[in-house]
Amino acid sequence: MLLKTTSFLPKSALSLALGLLVTGLVGCGSSEPVDEPVQNSPVSNTRVDAAAIAKLAPGELLTIDLRDNVVYHFDYSDAPIDYARIKLIDEDGAETLMENAMQKVAGFDYGDNPAVDLLATPDNRFKMGWDPTDMEKLSDSDRLTLEETGYLYKEISSPSASQPQSEDNCIYAVCEVCPDGWGNGPCYFVNHVWCD
Repeated sequence: MLLKTTSFLPKSALSLALGLLVTGLVGCGSSEPVDEPVQNSPVSNTRVDAAAIAKLAPGELLTIDLRDNVVYHFDYSDAPIDYARIKLIDEDGAETLMENAMQKVAGFDYGDNPAVDLLATPDNRFKMGWDPTDMEKLSDSDRLTLEETGYLYKEISSPSASQPQSEDNCIYAVCEVCPDGWGNGPCYFVNHVWCD
């Protein structure tokens, strides 16, 4: 088959026609269409709230294994969570109570930024996992910052002159903190609102 380009047929149209012809010919070799397998995320999400702790037997601890690719969503919007009844198992198999791990977040050096308070988030929630990239997609520069400092602070929005007078003077931000450093302990992700 010989195709001739004429002046009234643009090259892009010719390329499109050739591409469709080749695609059609390739598709003829198979009697049934072959579907690509759906790639599932290796990360799963688990909600932890006061009701989950209430279901435990007296003295029993809720075990959170950080060796799995799981992001734990702590939701204390309905009732406070008893973090002393949660045991964490880290990548090396070491165990610690979650309330002790959370003290490292409170004692972390946040520099000029307000400290992260896991128990005072505006939505009464926070996330925890071993790999920070499981909780939020990070740009290369965000990842580098978090790896180097153990802390990432990003403003979502801040007060501006265009806001109405009735609105508060608040900064909306997300924070990700790894108090033991990247890969050395759990990391936490929170939404924050800081107001003057």
